[in-house]
Amino acid sequence: MNNFEDHLLPLYVKRETDPPAPRDVGVDYVSSVAKSEAIVRIVNTVRDVGLENLITALSRLITPLTVIYETIKTPEATRVLTGMGTQYYMVWMKASELVSFPIPNAKYAIAFTIDIAYPFQALGLAYLLLRFSEKYTFRGKDDFQMVNLCYKLTPRGVYGALFYDANIAVIHNSVQRSARAGKDEFFGVYKERRSKKYAVESWNMSYDRLAHDKDIHAHIEETLSKIRHIPFSSVSPTQLTPSILGTWPP
Repeated sequence: MNNFEDHLLPLYVKRETDPPAPRDVGVDYVSSVAKSEAIVRIVNTVRDVGLENLITALSRLITPLTVIYETIKTPEATRVLTGMGTQYYMVWMKASELVSFPIPNAKYAIAFTIDIAYPFQALGLAYLLLRFSEKYTFRGKDDFQMVNLCYKLTPRGVYGALFYDANIAVIHNSVQRSARAGKDEFFGVYKERRSKKYAVESWNMSYDRLAHDKDIHAHIEETLSKIRHIPFSSVSPTQLTPSILGTWPP
């Protein structure tokens, strides 16, 4: 754990923005707009190319030139990614419910957490990004696009947010209905303080078991707070200074 490197991808609202300096946000590596755009492009090709053909390249993009992270989907890594020791859960929201400022072309958001053992964080994030698009493409709606994202790698996993265009609306509404109906063991409902209810999706472990193992509502509340404190930048490079780097408005 002493060799852990934390990687941050801020939320870039304007695509020409330079990244904040690591010293300003307290992490080792801050990714650029170019990386954000490259990740989005790769994820949006998964329905044509396939997860297995993209996951290693995407993992290496997330943590380039790494000597401490696993980035190849070996049989051991596959067991980690799909085993019950690794937990993924996603809160389905409208983009305006997660952030209070507009993100170009983003109508919906997935706030996520991956609880995964070191050194598999990059692979876990790549797996979530690719599998999510594959899973819902296979349900018959294959024209939605991811348009933005942000994340932070931590010693215990990854958390962040994915943003999608309006074409995911049918899937979003279907998931919300499924979660409220309580007929799918991998879906539950999270009620935020202001009485708004959101669908929560879990992978590798049923939602009920996940809720039994931890205080899931407190865990989700903490996750949403951390995601909303990932730095964002919405100014041009010439204007970027530490004093105007901030966290998302509540």
